[in-house]
Amino acid sequence: MDDVTLLKAARGWTATGKKLGKFTPSELYNLLCDFAHPNFGSAFLCLSSDGIRFTGAFEPTVGLKAFGILYPSLSALAMELKQSLVQLEQVKLKAAL
Repeated sequence: MDDVTLLKAARGWTATGKKLGKFTPSELYNLLCDFAHPNFGSAFLCLSSDGIRFTGAFEPTVGLKAFGILYPSLSALAMELKQSLVQLEQVKLKAAL
């Protein structure tokens, strides 16, 4: 159930043909939902080449590699949000005048 309609918004955004880094908004939504799941996400972030376990500092994990792949998409999403907030602030300023 998508109470806040994020899935609907991601699908609508995907329909525009927009990409966020390597991913469409829907693909990014689905991937981040997988990471957010407490069982899968926590285990995935600790997964190493020899199994699932807690890893030491700077030890390569699947989660770190995934973050490296996701970083450009998350940065693109942050820039989109920043632009939207700037536009909203301009609308508020014009309405106040």
